[in-house]
Amino acid sequence: MNPGAADAINRRDVTFMVAKLDALHHRALKITPAAKPWWNDNMADVIMREDDAIRPDQAWIIGHLAAGIPGIAFDGCPADCDWDNFFQHFRAAILARRDPKTPHAKVAENAPCGVV
Repeated sequence: MNPGAADAINRRDVTFMVAKLDALHHRALKITPAAKPWWNDNMADVIMREDDAIRPDQAWIIGHLAAGIPGIAFDGCPADCDWDNFFQHFRAAILARRDPKTPHAKVAENAPCGVV
């Protein structure tokens, strides 16, 4: 598979999963106004880790999130089996929610060195 196509599929799948988590958080706020946002909980901390020893835990979380999302391409493994690319997109989504003032991941990727 073309690396660009795999990247686009992984980015789209992460977008679907993050939308599901955002929706769950908004529902939780209606029940518990002080609900901790998903991007600041233990699950997000596990996803943020870049440690191969934790990869099975990350894969389990992602597989659970992907279940039942219409239109998702994720079949238990990201496009082109590129977990690093997949988690790069997920980490960018988490960081964007933790600090909304940070530039979007694509802006940082496309900016010349030292300019963002």
